[in-house]
Amino acid sequence: ESSYLEESKEDGANVQNLTPAASAYSYFLFRINSADLSVSEKNKINKLRPLLKKPDAKVLIVGYADKTGQFKSNLNLSWRRALEVKKLMMRLGVKPSRIELSAAGETGTTPRGQFSETSRRVDVYLLGGNF
Repeated sequence: ESSYLEESKEDGANVQNLTPAASAYSYFLFRINSADLSVSEKNKINKLRPLLKKPDAKVLIVGYADKTGQFKSNLNLSWRRALEVKKLMMRLGVKPSRIELSAAGETGTTPRGQFSETSRRVDVYLLGGNF
């Protein structure tokens, strides 16, 4: 189990939160209620290309959602967003065994009733290796 994650329970669902030991290297933004990346967001993957070629590099992908829906729906949406970014990385040749996924749902986003594009995101954390 990774030391970068801690597990908590909210509304009966398991939620994984990052500990302060990890810091985001890159992020991808999404439209409301969508797990599809725009072309410009997909192009951000190129920023990670040199780092992902390092053999000891591992990646943690954490999906988020804003608070516009139900908790469990947002958790599912954040998972689908994380999977979308994982697929992009695998197309670059990153082995699935080097990628860890987590869904945070609306945890760690803006307060209920407030909306922010940055709440609808996936953060990419680089774990291990020399960056």
